[in-house]
Amino acid sequence: MTEAEHSALEKQWRLEYQNHRYLDHATFEELQRRSEDVFRNSYLCGRDGKNYYKEDNTKWACWFTDILEELRLRKAQEQLRTPAFTCYRNAPRAAELWDGLTSAMIPVL
Repeated sequence: MTEAEHSALEKQWRLEYQNHRYLDHATFEELQRRSEDVFRNSYLCGRDGKNYYKEDNTKWACWFTDILEELRLRKAQEQLRTPAFTCYRNAPRAAELWDGLTSAMIPVL
C-alpha cells in the first residue's frame, strides 16, 4: 500500500470513528492499555525472537487509529505512552523444540 493510499484509508477510519465513538466512555488508562494491546497484536514474534509487522494487520491499524482519534478529540494524544516491544529471548530455542514435535504429539482441541 502506498503512503497516499494509507493516508486516505486512515482519513476514512477517522471519519467513521467520529460517527461512532465507541471509546468515548473509556478512561485514559483504558485507552492506554488498549493501545498497548492493539500495538502488540499487530506484530509477530519471529523464530529469532525479534518482532515483525504482520503482513495483513489492517484491522489492528484501524483500531489503533480509533484510539488515536479518540485521544485527539479529547486533546490528550500527547499523553499516550508509546507501547514498548517485549522480546522473547527464548524464541529460537522454542522454535527448535516445536519443530521436533510431530502432528501426532500435538493435541487437537
